[in-house]
Order: sequence, then structure tokens, then C-alpha cells
Amino acid sequence: MINYIRSFLWFLVVIFMTADSNADQPSNIIANASAEEGAPYPSHWSMLSTNDRVVWGVSNAQCHSGKRSVFLSTADCGGTGRINGSLIVGDYDGHSAANLYAAEPNTWYSFSFWMQGDLRWINVEVFGFVNGKGDFNSRQLLGTTLNIISPTNAWREYKGAFKTKSDTRRFALALSPREGVPPGIFHVDDVCVYQNADFPYEIEVPRGFDIVHPVFCDPSGQVTGKGDDNFQVSQLVRLQDGRLMNVYPVGNREQISFSQDGGSTWSNPQTIVTNIAIKGAGKPAVVQTRDGVIWVFYYGWVGYELNNPAKSKSDLWVISSRDNGKTWGEHRLIWKGYTGMLTGAIETRAGHIVVPFCYQGPPSGYRYELLHAGCVISTNHGQQWNFAGNIDIDPQADEKSRVHGTGGDTGAREPTVVELNNGRIWMLINTITGHLWESFSHDGGLTWSKPGKTAIGCGGPVYVTRLTSGRLVMVWNDANWDPGQMLWRGWPCGFDHGAIALSEDDGRSWRKPVVYGWGGMRTCHSLLAEYAPGQLILTMPWRNIFLRTTEKQVLSN
Repeated sequence: MINYIRSFLWFLVVIFMTADSNADQPSNIIANASAEEGAPYPSHWSMLSTNDRVVWGVSNAQCHSGKRSVFLSTADCGGTGRINGSLIVGDYDGHSAANLYAAEPNTWYSFSFWMQGDLRWINVEVFGFVNGKGDFNSRQLLGTTLNIISPTNAWREYKGAFKTKSDTRRFALALSPREGVPPGIFHVDDVCVYQNADFPYEIEVPRGFDIVHPVFCDPSGQVTGKGDDNFQVSQLVRLQDGRLMNVYPVGNREQISFSQDGGSTWSNPQTIVTNIAIKGAGKPAVVQTRDGVIWVFYYGWVGYELNNPAKSKSDLWVISSRDNGKTWGEHRLIWKGYTGMLTGAIETRAGHIVVPFCYQGPPSGYRYELLHAGCVISTNHGQQWNFAGNIDIDPQADEKSRVHGTGGDTGAREPTVVELNNGRIWMLINTITGHLWESFSHDGGLTWSKPGKTAIGCGGPVYVTRLTSGRLVMVWNDANWDPGQMLWRGWPCGFDHGAIALSEDDGRSWRKPVVYGWGGMRTCHSLLAEYAPGQLILTMPWRNIFLRTTEKQVLSN
């Protein structure tokens, strides 16, 4: 009897432990995740297409689990061309979102699915809806960390995440063959979507790199909140008093926060400017000059029209502090026009403040207009600001995109500058040609040389600065010449990873780069700060994390 009672009690313990374990696991939101219900079309799934030769339904020939999967085939669509079809994980007819999955606003969701097939390139995205209406005008396109995948003949699991917007109320996962890919078929099985409180940090980092999850603290050290996505679309700068300052946009405001432990904990955010003349504040550029003044430059986005510079407005503004960030003066407009993403600012040995940026150039005769690189410069400690530059790369280098519109923004994009040991200012320029381009100034940024192509690969933005050791450090996206990637974007976009490299001869040569940031979600627009000699911290825009490493570690890798 005693043994029986002991066995029964142990049975109850196991039951309660199992129940408690299951309670900690989020439940799958997706109904009929393995397509075992419904024929010939699975229940709670759907397909959108303007091509009646796109075929979909239940497959009994392929499955990862159970007996069936869902397939989408473009085999009858002829040669490569516009397919315009999406397999929808959700009950959606293109008009009503009432039967789709309920969404919490401003919330991360993680998802996974198994796929097999021979379609070369598939876009993984999420349709969000602000209300029960499901028409095109009320649809939101929510990006995912997977972005684009290329299935194989063997079953493979894919994992990703997405975040809803403040007004998202319903959503559906969409798997869409890319335009221009050869006809084919893919099968999907075992789809899971889970609600997460935070972004699931599925990111690979190299040896010697640490992931930092920043938190806000009050003066007593009590944690008051976590850094959010906006916290990373920022520039970090080490102030003369040793603190690390982060400046970042939130709506039409710029905010600051301070850290004294290398970026782990931060003071509660403080708004330094609210600009009612703009719709959104942009990523800032920050420099503290030798006289102790902190200068914050930001663009104020109002509107953009691709082929109409006169109707594009994203002016450049500046605000400054003379007491290490305690108080701030009035913000000033220093350049009018369309300003692109900022990538740092410097003070030269001669005392010039140089702020590089790209802008929408004047009409050039091409169908698709382009960006030029330039600078705003002050030679009198910020009293006056003047424009210099008007730099464009060789039009033949990206002429296909200028004529046909493939490959995104053409011309000279998102420049960065650093002063070399010989006194010249070196500008590196992001382009869609597969290479960084460069220009030099011999007079502190007032005039610039004709730009030329470098041997450094380019697949996205670049940032270069000088470390305490005297070495140059560069953070950028290297070129990605994958054929599928080129087919999709039309240029060697390297947003799937970042790279960091050091130069010991003022940029004439570079040590082997260290690649970081793999993990699905795009990795670009990273900036770097040296929070102590040889101690490095990188921003990771669109992820609420930092990466921290050392100069010595980058050299050893």
C-alpha cells in the first residue's frame, strides 16, 4: 500500500511539473498548422494571385510531418516574369481581414515553418491590417527578419520574427515567389507563430564579441526600462568626461541617454529637441569639439518624391550643448533640401566641423534621379555653415539603374569622412556598383577631388573613424554577389551581415575583416564608438542590442 501511495504521489508530481512546463511555453497561434484539415484546399490557408495559372492546394506527395503539406506552383506560368502570387497562412480573400489572426500592437512575434521546393527566391513577409477591412489600401507590409529565402529539395526549417505597428490589429504570414524567377514549386508544413515580449535574439556573432542588452536606470541604479528599436538608430560618442552618450530619434524628437559602464546601463532618456516643422527626425551625427561643445546634427523628414527634388524635403538641422549635455540651445536649420542618412561628423585639426551627407541632386536627364554626396562645413565654431561637394560617381558605373530604375538609389550615397595623418580628409561613399568610392579634400572640406572607385567591396553603408591607437577602423556592408541576391535587388546588397576591419597605414590597406550580425534581420547602418582605449561598441539598428568587443580581438580574428 505504501509503495502504491508513493507511486501515485510521484505520478501527480510529474503531471504538475509537465503542466507547469507547458504553461511556460507560448502556444502556436496558427490554426491547421500542418494542413491536415480541408481538401482540396486546406482550411485557414488561402492564396492571392492575379495570375490564374498559379496553382495551390493540399499535397499528399510531400510532407514534413503528418500526411500532407500545402504547395504553391508556378510551373504553368511560362517563362520568367511577373508571377504576383502569395501563399497566405491565414483565411484571407483580399477584401476582409475579419478571419485573420488577432495582433497585439507594437509587439514582436517569432515564427517558423518547414519548406521544400525548387523555386529560387521567395519573399517572406507579413500583411498587417489596422481594422477588419482587408483591402489593399488598409494593408500594412510588415518586414520579417527572414526577408528572402531560397528553398532546397530537402525539407528545411526557417525561423524569423516580425514586429507589429502601433495600429496593427490583424496579421497573416505571406510567402511570395519573387518576380523574374524561373517557374517552380514549393511545399510548406508545420507553421508556428508565437507572441514574444522582446525581439528573439537569433544572431550569430564572432569569437570575442558580446551581445549587450541595454537597460535604462534611475540615479539609484533601479532598472526603469529597456532600450527599444529607436535606441539603436543612433550615434554613440565618448564625451570628454568619459561618459558614453547615445543620441537617437523618436518621432519628431531627438533624445539622449548616458552610460558610464560601456553601454550596459543608461540614464533615463531626455528629449533635447522637438521639431514641429517635420514629420520624423532622422538618425543623427554627433561630434564633441575640442572646446567641449557637443554638436548634434539630424535630418527632419517631411516628404520624398523619387523624380521630383522640388517636392522632396528632409532638411538638415543642428543643436548644441556647452555643458556636457545638461542643457541645449535652440535648433537651427543649416541646409535645405532632401538629406539622406547621416554617417558621422568630425572636427579637423584646423578646427573645421565637417558633416557629410547625401542629398537628392538636380534633374540629370535620367529617368530615375540620383543622390549626390556633399558636406556642410563650419570654419568658425558653428557660427556659420556652408555647403561643399556636389559629388557624383561616374554615371556609367550605375547607368542601368539610372535608366531602368533597378537597384535602388543611384549615385553617391551616405558618405563618411575621416582626417588622414597628412591632413587630407578622406570621404568614402556607399554605391550600388559593388565598390566603395572615394574623394579627397586638401583644404578641410571646402573643395573635393573627382571621385574614384576603390578596391573595397560595397554592399551597403560605411562608417570610418580613428581609434586612440592611431589605427583606422571601418564598419560596413561588403558586397554580396550571390546570383539570387543579384536577381532580386539588381545590385550586390550586403544587408545580411556587417563587417569590421582595421588599417594600420591610414587606409591604404586593411586587415582581414571580421564578419558579424548574421541572423536573418538586416544588419546595416551600424556605427562604432571607442568607450575606452581599445574598447569598442557597435550599434545594431532595428535590434535593441549593442555588440561589444576590443581592438585587440578584431586584430586577432
